[in-house]
Amino acid sequence: GQDLVIGNVGDSRAVLGTRNEDDSLTAVQLTVDLKPNLP
Repeated sequence: GQDLVIGNVGDSRAVLGTRNEDDSLTAVQLTVDLKPNLP
């Protein structure tokens, strides 16, 4: 199939783009952002 790979350095977030049953793209967050106010 066709693949789309995008990378960004400098942030702590990882997101995966997947296709739904209706062939639309959906972003799935793979990591939790690290922030000082989170336990």
